[in-house]
Amino acid sequence: MKKFLFIFLINYSFLFPVDEKVREYWKKTMEYGVSGQRTGVIKSIEENKSQEDYYLIEKALVSDINPDVRGYAAYSLINLKIAKPDVWINALQNEKDTEVLRKIAYGISELKISNAGPVLYNQLTNRIENQKETLLVATIIRAIGEIGYKPSSQYLANILSNITYPNEIRSAAAIAIGSFNDEANIPLLQQILENPGEAKEVRMYAAYGIGRTGSQKAFDILSPYIENEKEDLNIRLWSISGLSFVKGEKSIQKLIDFSKVDNVRIRLEAIKSLGKYEKNDRIIEILKYKADFDPEFAVKKEAKKALQNMGIDLDKEKSTQDKKQEQTATSTTSSTNTTQKIPEKTTSTNKNQSK
Repeated sequence: MKKFLFIFLINYSFLFPVDEKVREYWKKTMEYGVSGQRTGVIKSIEENKSQEDYYLIEKALVSDINPDVRGYAAYSLINLKIAKPDVWINALQNEKDTEVLRKIAYGISELKISNAGPVLYNQLTNRIENQKETLLVATIIRAIGEIGYKPSSQYLANILSNITYPNEIRSAAAIAIGSFNDEANIPLLQQILENPGEAKEVRMYAAYGIGRTGSQKAFDILSPYIENEKEDLNIRLWSISGLSFVKGEKSIQKLIDFSKVDNVRIRLEAIKSLGKYEKNDRIIEILKYKADFDPEFAVKKEAKKALQNMGIDLDKEKSTQDKKQEQTATSTTSSTNTTQKIPEKTTSTNKNQSK
């Protein structure tokens, strides 16, 4: 009963504005409550989509005294898609906790806050040599790539070329320079990919980076790696993923071909990549087939997800088709019954006439 009441109250709050007393409680709790209570308020504001109170979450990100609360606020703002540059940049500039800073960098990456480029770059150059902050540095580099801060391109290329840096950092640099959509970065990425003595982790992300450039050259570079069954599987998978950024019929056909192979992971990655394209009749057709008939549940699920991202609800379509078939069947049955009754009347009439 308590569980039912809790669910009802949450759903009720979605339908009606939040009571002013509740909002006042949230405000006071964010000011005077303990960390667990403050985190609870952030969660409630997010669940209730109470836009008037989003400022409390923004304030918590920038100035709450507890790093756990600040981190929770960062993820909440990501979920709510609140991308106010001044809030995120302020948090980025003033945050001291490494883990919270990583969440902030991730948020900037997810929300594509392009204004944060110079501040991210400054954070990167200040922290690159700190071996205790490898994950943070890698996240910052990925964020720089996602927001497309191109002034950092040469610096990131130098990081990628320097084998003294951890693989996590070099891998992030490979993805980032690929994200700048600049063919000038392909030779370095290709050099990394083709070097068998290079770490596999860095090679696979170099393959992905080549694809991220969006250049047609990427197709010719990546295709042989995808087709080579003796190549490391992860390099093949990331090459397929990279191919999703290379538009054109050749890329689509190659992905369709690999959606039919026996290797489940290859097939699954090909379906994921096809799902990143814009609506296309050929792609929709094969995704529908895979969603219905692929022997692997994971592939079926991914195909359905890809269709949903294109605005196609396969279950809804089937339901609509079933209803139409039922209506047609009912109509046909009704018509058949009517047709069967007509001869009886005609026969009766004929008998009367003969009399």
